[in-house]
Amino acid sequence: MNICGLGVSGSYLFRRLTDIGFSVNAFDVKRSDYYIPCGYATNERKIGEYCKRAGISFDDYIISRAENVIVAGDNFVEHTFKSSGLCTFDKNRFEHDLIKDLNVMKSKPDYNDGISLDCSGISRALLGQSPDDYCMSAIEYLSENAKHKSFYFKFYGKAMGYFWEFPMGNRYHVGAGGLDHSDNLRRLVPYQKILVTGRKIRLKPLFENIYKGNIAGTGEAIGCVSPITGEGIIPSLKSADLFIECARRYDDTPDLFEKYAVKIRREFGRYYGLHRMVKNLQEGKTLKVDNIRFARSALNEFREFGVDITAPAVLSHFIMPKRHN
Repeated sequence: MNICGLGVSGSYLFRRLTDIGFSVNAFDVKRSDYYIPCGYATNERKIGEYCKRAGISFDDYIISRAENVIVAGDNFVEHTFKSSGLCTFDKNRFEHDLIKDLNVMKSKPDYNDGISLDCSGISRALLGQSPDDYCMSAIEYLSENAKHKSFYFKFYGKAMGYFWEFPMGNRYHVGAGGLDHSDNLRRLVPYQKILVTGRKIRLKPLFENIYKGNIAGTGEAIGCVSPITGEGIIPSLKSADLFIECARRYDDTPDLFEKYAVKIRREFGRYYGLHRMVKNLQEGKTLKVDNIRFARSALNEFREFGVDITAPAVLSHFIMPKRHN
């Protein structure tokens, strides 16, 4: 079995599949000191179970835990909510430790030989780009300062993007994501910069393009990213676990891939509706059935991320969008 890309899902798959007895080749193009573009935030109550399966302790990687989380938006007043597990962590070391005693190939393996897994995220290096893909740009800074000293989210009107400030020890990870050009995003993050990075974030499920031939995708490569929060760490790990479940049960590749695809669609089917809701908001379509139907699901995405959102006022952001300025 071959793995292309050693981000969260690729590193986790490399460790788990090797530990349970599969022969695995893995390859990644990024250099060892590469600072990964990411919000560096996840829900420690969710990720801990995956770490146990991989033989590591998530406590070793936590940088800052949230006690309270401020959520603001163009359509509602600022609210402060209790954290339900939100934290920042050392994702670079986390991924490194998952594979630290495994042999990463120096050159590309033969992806035509046996099953290959596309874990390359936004690039879909093996599966190829999907014609109906949907992504947003993000610019991210590691900074010495931030306006808010606690965890902070702000959502722009018409679902055009979001801004965040996350404490990371005595520093902050600050970023903005949206449909605007990156030059506009930079103006939204006016902070001193220790490091600057950026990327695109896939915010549409690609669950009709999960596999082709001998290649199957996991994580962001197939759209396992929340269309609401942009959180892809837990969904990527879940997708990897679903693949492992199928790989242990099915020897025939077509059966394995189809059973895996069914599990992905069942687990993340809500992303279809959440993506439609986001598109409705961006197009100024108020009180659409999708908006109302999935508004509470949108709030549940925050709870999955580790924010105990309860205020009904926040629902207005997902039902009656104002113009984005």
